[in-house]
Amino acid sequence: MDPQQELARALQFHRSGRLADAERAYRAILAKAPRNVDALNLLGSLLVRRNRVEDGIPLLQQANRLRPGQPAIMNNLATALRRHRRIDEAISLFREIARREPKSPRPHYEIANTLEAVHRLDEAGAAIDNALALAPADPHANLLRARLDRRKREFATARARLTPLLDVLPADAPPSVRGKLWNELGMSLDKLGEYDAAFDAFDHAATAFQESAEYRAMDSPMIPDLIEKYRAYFKGSDEPQSWTVTDRPTPAPTFIVGFPRSGTTMTENIIAAHPDVETSDENPFLQDGVIRQLRGVVGNDPNFTFPEIIGRLTDAQVDALRERYWDRVEQDIPGARSRPMVIDKIPFNLIHLGLINRVFPESRIILVIRDPRDVVLSNFMQEFLPTQFTVHLVTLERTANLYRRALSLWLDIRTSLTLAIHQVRYEDIVADFEARARELIAFLELPWHDDVLRFHEVAAKRLVTTPSYEAITRPVNPDAKGRWRSYSAHIKAVEDELAPFVQEFGYEEGPGTRDQA
Repeated sequence: MDPQQELARALQFHRSGRLADAERAYRAILAKAPRNVDALNLLGSLLVRRNRVEDGIPLLQQANRLRPGQPAIMNNLATALRRHRRIDEAISLFREIARREPKSPRPHYEIANTLEAVHRLDEAGAAIDNALALAPADPHANLLRARLDRRKREFATARARLTPLLDVLPADAPPSVRGKLWNELGMSLDKLGEYDAAFDAFDHAATAFQESAEYRAMDSPMIPDLIEKYRAYFKGSDEPQSWTVTDRPTPAPTFIVGFPRSGTTMTENIIAAHPDVETSDENPFLQDGVIRQLRGVVGNDPNFTFPEIIGRLTDAQVDALRERYWDRVEQDIPGARSRPMVIDKIPFNLIHLGLINRVFPESRIILVIRDPRDVVLSNFMQEFLPTQFTVHLVTLERTANLYRRALSLWLDIRTSLTLAIHQVRYEDIVADFEARARELIAFLELPWHDDVLRFHEVAAKRLVTTPSYEAITRPVNPDAKGRWRSYSAHIKAVEDELAPFVQEFGYEEGPGTRDQA
């Protein structure tokens, strides 16, 4: 097979989602021809897509040196640098692309998108206006302009931009684009207090997202099935009692868990304001460093089944998994092993607490709870990248179903676990912020630092990639408490499924607060 055929084969793997096969194919090409620019560029981009940004950047930099001034390579490198929080370098590259391609709106859009993510809204507005001057009808540019209008509280302006755009959007426009536009319109209608119209817009967005190829490729029962396997294994088990803490050559991280949109990002950033703390910003450390490493660590165990293999891990295998976990963390946080505290925050690690109990039995866990009705509504209103997990958050009904499964798992297995767990309610944090913040810091056995009370100022300087990136740059306020009441007619469809958790976590009917944020 000649080099072009090998590259075409690797690219086919890449485009069809067979990323591990594509990576092997690209590496085979580079083993024979280390200066193959196309393989360097494509492998670098693939590694970035697989959250191995630090591995991908050097390959993209080499491709850019070997073929300088190539906009496609420069764009991939700039995107990787943005993912790595090297914001000024990314913007500089995007601006160079704009200089080389003066008629293209795309680099101006990317500049605006990068600036918006770090809350430099006026600069982002100027950049997106440059894109719109070149392509007035571009849906992506209009979407970002509307988001900037909304973030500056110009809700009617955002609605006026999006409504006619949706009316003239071609029938063959990608469903994901249509979904994004409907979702953003729903956000502005919500802020304008037009709740029924907002719900209708979110419902249109959900329909569009479910029609997309990206959604269909990810839609599977894997996550609900995994929850039920965990329940069957851990419910009523006394096995974790034997997973005692012994001297380990590696430290244990602290985990923040909860159902998405429960306040986990706010909690993470409160703690991250402490100078002794490093946080993950939802990098998949547990997934990459432990779950995907189990087969390799255990070897050819003919009885390998998950989660049953958790109970059969030897101490040596646990140590190996811990090493691989920290190897993965240090791809994003150099020297993490020696940091005073590392926070691993992926909310849905909630379902993996049994595994965490085996691998990191001395870890501290912060579990964030919020009114289930607000949680389910907030997820329904949120646009997520499609994954095998987030496809279950696209409609109100599917979100409520997953919430029931996940939180009932926690309630069923909590007495079996030996982890140190601090449960905190979102509403209690916003009601008495300093008291709850001091409790969190005390639970982590950290010395108090007043920067914790100014967490929003610290967060404004960071690139936060989670859906809550806008909210965490503002001081804690209670405006989102009781938001579901504005949508009570629609919440009725899932009230019965959520009722046991409303009672369990101490939420009651009563006067609500409409979101005025």
